[in-house]
Amino acid sequence: MDTKKDRLIQKVVALEAEMFVGVRSSVPAPCQQDLEAFSLHREAQVYPWSEKTLKRYLSDLLCAKRQGINLMTIKYARMGEQIPPYSSNPLIAKLVEQFLRWQIETKEKFPKVMQGSRTIKDFCIYLASELETYSDRTLELLDSDVASFLAEGKNMIVSTYERLANRYGFSSLRAMEEHFWRK
Repeated sequence: MDTKKDRLIQKVVALEAEMFVGVRSSVPAPCQQDLEAFSLHREAQVYPWSEKTLKRYLSDLLCAKRQGINLMTIKYARMGEQIPPYSSNPLIAKLVEQFLRWQIETKEKFPKVMQGSRTIKDFCIYLASELETYSDRTLELLDSDVASFLAEGKNMIVSTYERLANRYGFSSLRAMEEHFWRK
């Protein structure tokens, strides 16, 4: 299906991938050589977002590109504590806290699928570093998306992995979990 949301996601992921391959480090990350996997995971990560949030984030990416700023370089430099905080928006801590709750819940429900995921500490560092690269408006909209998920009793991390499972050919995240249990 090629919806407006799908096209927004494709544009976001394409710009992120362009920035990602532009990240320079002493030791290039293996995932920089596998843009297909990078794109698949990034697409799944932003898939639960509303169109409004996707549009705003796309605007952030385009603005950064016009200014010659590589948001992925900033994210990875923050992860490695090579630069000071890029943003001090209080929504970052709030969002990290909620996503952490969802991550823990997802690890408990789908341990086989999640067995290779980041440690809790690394998850928090990765997410906070990424959120620091978002504009204040994007953070506000993402917070609104999170509130909608909470109001519906849904977990955005599960939604991300559900999308990933579907993209890998499984009918559901539960089916993917069962597949890994049989291995």
